[in-house]
This record gives sequence, structure tokens and C-alpha cells, in this order.
Amino acid sequence: MSARARKTRSAVTHYRVLREYGRLTLLQVRIETGRTHQIRVHMAEKGHPVVGDTVYGGGRERGLAGTLRAEAINLNRLFLHAHRLEFRHPRTGKALSFTSPLPQDLENFLQRL
Repeated sequence: MSARARKTRSAVTHYRVLREYGRLTLLQVRIETGRTHQIRVHMAEKGHPVVGDTVYGGGRERGLAGTLRAEAINLNRLFLHAHRLEFRHPRTGKALSFTSPLPQDLENFLQRL
């Protein structure tokens, strides 16, 4: 998936800065569409890949140095979490909403920044 693909499809992503950590920024992201890897593609194309994204971001440690580089490598996953999901039930049409706190491994990563 890429904006440079031969066959493109529209995708809309909104984001807002929650907190800055030097070279890293915690974002709240809301997607309108839901394309495959949409958040990862859009952030990478803006020059701000998701921490841990070895496909679109060029590696966990891209642009990081020292301890921060080691922390990103040790994370062993993307720093990407669905805090809230909302959708309509496919049969009943009822609006459904689910929330989930930030997982402990991601919280620990932020604490070490």
C-alpha cells in the first residue's frame, strides 16, 4: 500500500499531537476510511513513521540514537494501539463502541523516554 501505487484508492487520516518526546511524538489518529496499513503509510509518507515499523518506517531504530534506539528495538512491535473502535453491527446496524487502555509495554516505553 502506498500513495505511489499504480491503482490508488482514497484514504483520509486525521491526527492531533498529544505530547512531544524530543524526536518522537505521541499522536491521536482517527481514520475515516480504513485502508490496509493506512496509518502506517500516511505517517511514513509525512516523514514520521510509526516506531517499530520495519516495513514503511525503514526499521525500528530509524533516526534514533543511543538509548532511544535500543528502547525502540526492544519494543518488538509497532507503537500502534487502537484505544477506541467504533462501528455499526453488520446485521443489526446498532452502533458499537469499544475502548482499551494503552498496553503496559507501550506505557513502559513512554515512561522511559
